[in-house]
Amino acid sequence: QAEKDGRINDEVEYDPEGAPIEISSDIGFRDTATWWFWQPKPDGFALVDYDEDSGLDADEWVERLEAKLDDNGMKLGKIWLPHDARAKTFATRHSAVETFLRKYTTSKVDVVPQTKKLDKINAGRYVIQRCQFNKTRCAKGLAALRAWAFEWNPETKQFGRDPLHNWASHGSDGYCEGALMMRERISDEKQANSDEIDLKKGVFATKNGIIVLPCLDTLWKEQPKRRERI
Repeated sequence: QAEKDGRINDEVEYDPEGAPIEISSDIGFRDTATWWFWQPKPDGFALVDYDEDSGLDADEWVERLEAKLDDNGMKLGKIWLPHDARAKTFATRHSAVETFLRKYTTSKVDVVPQTKKLDKINAGRYVIQRCQFNKTRCAKGLAALRAWAFEWNPETKQFGRDPLHNWASHGSDGYCEGALMMRERISDEKQANSDEIDLKKGVFATKNGIIVLPCLDTLWKEQPKRRERI
């Protein structure tokens, strides 16, 4: 649908005057680690870049991501690591979170809350309606999203509840980790914009948490009309 709507093209670029970049990820050492670069926009999100590779540890990814941000003049908002980034591995004495925190402050690194896989998939489906993608830079990530599918069970002749774990799952998981957090941003904006009370039901209204008092003419119009005396 994003392709049909023209939301996948090379005109989707980072805006230096816009919001800082949010990076979501699916990390792995032997498996492929993937990184999506989100820039929040007034009407949604621009996914301006994507990166993936295997065999790199957290220290190497810190350097690689920093170089990509610097080379493209991108301001960093926050790096979102998956919940399993807290676990220590045999490849390093420190967890991925600890490694990233040595480079960035706690305001720049956070962990996506653990949740069910289906919740992340639903977040991805919801958020993608507001997403634009750079066609060239996100080509590998887009290929993963297109190929991602639920696992087919030949015995029951039905699709399972979990996606097939293959090359496409890494980029797709990284996208859904970010979508989970972007959905919260959308919910917060909706709450702020809809924080209003019908003037007919009360004396005042609120807009973005600010009390808005109606003028006297408005109050007069909303009052029940008196019946004329017989």
